[in-house]
Formats: sequence, C-alpha cells, structure tokens
Amino acid sequence: MVTELGMSDKLGPVRYVGPAGLGYLGSQAAALSLSPETERMIDEEIRAILDQAEKDAMAILSDNEAALHEIARVLQDKEVISGEMVARILAEQPAKS
Repeated sequence: MVTELGMSDKLGPVRYVGPAGLGYLGSQAAALSLSPETERMIDEEIRAILDQAEKDAMAILSDNEAALHEIARVLQDKEVISGEMVARILAEQPAKS
C-alpha cells in the first residue's frame, strides 16, 4: 500500500517501486536510491498501518467475545463449523459496541 500504491498521508501519492516491480525491500531497493530518512518514513507508515489493523482486529474480537466463545464451543464439539452457522451465531449474540 505504502510503497507501491502511494497510500500514505505522510509520504503522499508517491510510488517507491522500481521498473521491474521490485522496490523498497526487494532486490532492486539499492537501485531506487532511497534516502535513509525515506526508508525510515516508509517503515513508520507500514508500522502505523499494521498497529491500527491490530487494534481494529482486537476491538472486533472484544466486541464479539460472546460469539467468539460460542463459535469455539461449537468447534470443540463438532470440529467443523459452516459459514452459515457462524453468521447465525453472530446474529444471535449481541455485540458490545
């Protein structure tokens, strides 16, 4: 997202990928001549995206803890669960939000 598609508020709509599609940490990273500061900013943006995604995932799990426990119970009992069953459990268990 950050290096290939320019999806970063901090770095702007800039593509940090070489002509063969390899960039930043790929084999052509040296050919791109990125400054240490730019590499640090890319690392920070990637870390921020991953940290936010982790927080969002944990909030979803926390908000749906009752459903998560019910799904785990079904899996312990039957060892498999269908998407339909997961949807039904989610519909029956109120989220915390």
